[in-house]
Amino acid sequence: MQTPIKRILSLAIIIMMIFSGCKSKAPVVQDTPEASSLPEKEIVFAQTFNPNEASSYESGAIMEVYLTSSLNSLSVTAIFNEESTTLSLNEADQTDVSFTYSGSFTLPEVKEDTDLGVIQFICRNGDIEQSFQSSNITVLAEEQSEPVESTTPSRPQSSPVVDNRTYIAEMIYMPAETFNGDTVDDTSRPYNSYLPVGTVDQCSGAVIENKKVGKSYRLLRCGKRVYEKNITVYEGTLPETNTLSLDRFSSEGKYTVMSLFTDWKAPFNLELKNQTYKNYKNNWNVETADFTYVEIKFAYCNNFTDTIEIPEDNPLFSSCEIIPDGKNTTLRIYLKKQGGFYGFKAEYDEYDCLVLKFLEPTNIQQEDNEYGYALYDKTIVIDVGHGGRDPGAIAPGGDYESHLNLTLANLIKNELVSIGAKVIMTRSDDSYLSSDQRVVEVYKLEPDFLLSVHRDSRNSQSYYGFEAFYYNPFSAPASKFIHNRMEETGLYRKTNGSAWHYFYLNRVGICPSVLTENGFISNSDDLADMYNSEHQLACAKATVKGIIDYFLYQIK
Repeated sequence: MQTPIKRILSLAIIIMMIFSGCKSKAPVVQDTPEASSLPEKEIVFAQTFNPNEASSYESGAIMEVYLTSSLNSLSVTAIFNEESTTLSLNEADQTDVSFTYSGSFTLPEVKEDTDLGVIQFICRNGDIEQSFQSSNITVLAEEQSEPVESTTPSRPQSSPVVDNRTYIAEMIYMPAETFNGDTVDDTSRPYNSYLPVGTVDQCSGAVIENKKVGKSYRLLRCGKRVYEKNITVYEGTLPETNTLSLDRFSSEGKYTVMSLFTDWKAPFNLELKNQTYKNYKNNWNVETADFTYVEIKFAYCNNFTDTIEIPEDNPLFSSCEIIPDGKNTTLRIYLKKQGGFYGFKAEYDEYDCLVLKFLEPTNIQQEDNEYGYALYDKTIVIDVGHGGRDPGAIAPGGDYESHLNLTLANLIKNELVSIGAKVIMTRSDDSYLSSDQRVVEVYKLEPDFLLSVHRDSRNSQSYYGFEAFYYNPFSAPASKFIHNRMEETGLYRKTNGSAWHYFYLNRVGICPSVLTENGFISNSDDLADMYNSEHQLACAKATVKGIIDYFLYQIK
């Protein structure tokens, strides 16, 4: 028979066992060579780092080092050859799921080949520390050095030359983003449009590599670059010229559709003109959406056989010019309203016609509810940031941004559904989706509006507040309406404005797209508000009011 003291001790042990078994666990992370020694269920701070294999450099060279992570709140130190440097978060090279920390070391001048050992990368997030190391780095003596591949890719010629074997690049899987062909940077620009699946063009035999961001490209004959991951390459020859003719131009459902017969699926580029940008260091901020026409430049088209008559009742366009230049043909389609463009989708149909679908403005109905309007017949996609093995930012207490994003997204969804909108979320649980999977889903759903929900994070408590981001100039008004509604509520001590950013999902041009950063998970006051259900509901309502404001703007 147990004494009272023994019974108390036994009960205490049982309670401790229960609580120890209820601790939450981090999401499972896929194994990588760099992280194989880490516990199976620990979040791995590093996605990639460079150099990560044995490398040789010339005497006295500057060696660039970087580390990419799914977290933007790391402190990253690189230690090499008895020196250390703190890597800086490079905002120009980040996507919505990857953040780059970069720095450099100046290598010593040596008289003989010298093995300087490994680079140690030390990552800290709060009280958690993880380290990763490269293989050995060798410095080559100047008199003995062999040519070493530069860590910075060479600049391609602005007039691309295809080698004698002739290669064809075909866009597969998803619409392919295009980049300027006379650079090797990874800068997305709003005047470079996407090429639909099935598009083909001659391409360079060589792969263009940007080692700094770990991306590779092919240079197309038309002068643009595309990601290697978005294409398949094979040998072959395409015609030098192309002929286009009109199949139909009509309003179909919520789109104005222009269908074109074409000899082959050649590339083209769509740009909104003449838009004014407040461009600063590759940042295309828009003060106002002031473009007045759309230009579609069809590469290699030396023959456009038809005229295009715009019906008077078309809600988007007023007239069209066909402008040949001997090598290409440009369609200049004038808008009925300055800034009145709302997204487009390009695809090839079963007859190999190029079908361009331009989203039309539609009326929204006044309704006796707290918003005053209903969103019947509107499809809105809510992209819930991060999820699964990608937790996003991690709060000091260990909570994940991905969880907090889902809480707010569900509130926004409920409000939109209550006023008649059809709402689809990219995820409804703690599951992982790649950025590419999200883009493919959005194109398939053909929404009227895309909202991406995130929380921000920094290494300092001095950052706080709300911010809304856009990429395409026609999305700028939507971003500003949501920001203004949030600002007028006073829910945040600071609203940081509406700004341009190249977030991956924001580049989708099928409809207006806005990414919101709903407070800083790294700020104690903002984080407390994220747990306040009344505060979060009020944020959801302000977001919905901004979306309604945007649909009203379309028809004014």
